[in-house]
Amino acid sequence: MERISFSASFGDEIKQVTIIDVNKGSGGYQLLIDKYYYGDIIKVNGEWHLHSSTNLLTLDDIQAIGEIIENKKAL
Repeated sequence: MERISFSASFGDEIKQVTIIDVNKGSGGYQLLIDKYYYGDIIKVNGEWHLHSSTNLLTLDDIQAIGEIIENKKAL
């Protein structure tokens, strides 16, 4: 997996979300929303964590993005 892209609802808006495997399988991913860098997502001790300076996403959102990554890697 190098890149996953999908559309997601943010309130009344639809935004393009892109997840990029920048380290080719090392477990760290960059998260882009509408082509702007949003932060890094990584799995630590079985939980997905987002390192970002903003709080647009909830913990449930972050875990859902982690599940998308895991499901894509399984293909």
